[in-house]
Amino acid sequence: FEPQASGVGAEGPSGALAQGPYPPARGPMGSIKTLQPEYKVLAVKALPQPKKGPGEADKLLRRIADQVQPLMSKRQWKVGLLEEFCPKGNLLGLNVNHGETVRLKLRQSLTVPIFRPYEELLDTMLHELAHNRIGPHNASFYKLWDELRLELEDFMAKGIHGAMIAEGHRVGGMRLTGPAMRTKAAAAAEARAQTQRLMFGGHRLGGCPPTALCSPQQMAAGAALRRAADEVWC
Repeated sequence: FEPQASGVGAEGPSGALAQGPYPPARGPMGSIKTLQPEYKVLAVKALPQPKKGPGEADKLLRRIADQVQPLMSKRQWKVGLLEEFCPKGNLLGLNVNHGETVRLKLRQSLTVPIFRPYEELLDTMLHELAHNRIGPHNASFYKLWDELRLELEDFMAKGIHGAMIAEGHRVGGMRLTGPAMRTKAAAAAEARAQTQRLMFGGHRLGGCPPTALCSPQQMAAGAALRRAADEVWC
C-alpha cells in the first residue's frame, strides 16, 4: 500500500476523480438494514482496448462495484474511482489514499486481453477495500480481509448485492424468495468453492483450512504465502 500514487504512472492512467479524497472510516459499522447508498464506488474507468473494448471492462468493473456495495454501505466506506490499470508487471491492485482511487488489473496482458477470473478480481477488490481502514499488511489487516470475505460469501448466499438490504429487498423494489434465492445461493456456493480452489489448493490465504487450528508449521507456511502475496497486492 502506498499513501500516494507515486511510481504507478507507468501502470495506467489516473483519471479525474469523482469527489474525494475520503479519509478512512472510523465510526461504528452501520447496519445493512439501514443501507446508505452514498457509501459505494462512485465512478469506474476502463482502459480502451482495440480487441476487447472498454465496454466489457466497464461492465466488469460495475459488476465488482455492485457486488461489494453492501459491504461498503455496512462499513461506511467510499471509493471515489474504481479503475482498470495497464496489465504490466506483477501488481494486481492498488488503493490510493484510503479509497480515493482503487486500481485493478483486469486483463492478463495487453497482447492477450483475456480477463482474469472474476473470483480473483473480487478477492483483489476485497484486499484493496481493507486498505480503506488499514494501510500496512499486518495481522489486523489480514483479519479484516478475512472478515470481508466471510461477509461477502454470506451476502452472495443470500443473493444480496448493490442497493439491497438483508431481507433480500432491493431499495424500492422486489423481494428475492424461493427458487430465485436458492439459485443465487447455489451460484454463490460454487463461487466460494472456486475461490477456495484458487486460494492455494482449497485453503484460505492464511495457509490452513478456516475450520482448523493452525500448527506452528502451517502458521509459518501461511506467513510465507502472505509475504509472497504482498508482492502482488498493495
